[in-house]
Amino acid sequence: MLPLSSSRIIDLTHVISEDIPTWNEGEGFTQSQIRFINITGSNVHQLHFKKAGLGTHFDSAAHFGGDRW
Repeated sequence: MLPLSSSRIIDLTHVISEDIPTWNEGEGFTQSQIRFINITGSNVHQLHFKKAGLGTHFDSAAHFGGDRW
C-alpha cells in the first residue's frame, strides 16, 4: 500500500441534474412531484427520485487482474 503522503484526492463530483452522465445508458436522474397537499397553511411535497446508472467511482485494480475482467 502506498503511503498517504504519495496520494492525492481528486474531486469527481457532478451536480445531480437530469443532464448528469449515466453508466450503460442508465435511467439517469429524474425528480417529479407526486403529490402536493396544503393543510392549514403548511405545504407538504412528496418527491420521487430515480437515480439508476449514475455515480462516479473507480473500481479496485484487482477487478482487472488476471482472469477477473
